[in-house]
Amino acid sequence: MTVATLAVAGYGIATAAWQLMVACFLFNGLETAGTIVWATMKQRHVPASMLGRVSSLDWLISIGLLPLSFALTAPVAGLFGARATLIGAGLVGGAITLGALFIPGMRDIEGHPGDALARSTGASLVPTR
Repeated sequence: MTVATLAVAGYGIATAAWQLMVACFLFNGLETAGTIVWATMKQRHVPASMLGRVSSLDWLISIGLLPLSFALTAPVAGLFGARATLIGAGLVGGAITLGALFIPGMRDIEGHPGDALARSTGASLVPTR
């Protein structure tokens, strides 16, 4: 997802149509791959009883912030120009996405599905006999 976000800067850097095509191909391909990985991880690592809530929150944040980006893009592009806005969006967005990997527990999905949640709540998600 970080590399896909960085690919947005390609739109601002491009000076020819073929370069825009490459940036578009990279962004869409990487974004699609990231979405597939994210959806798979969510299905495998979120307990079934919480999957609806987690998915709802995921969509709320993803789609809910979209109007804010629309509202900010025009004034920022007016101030700095379209190229600088695209390059800045790619760089800032990529840095934020990369930085998310350093949030405690973000990469802790290696164990049994739900282990990180169980550790954080003190609950056992693995049935005992």
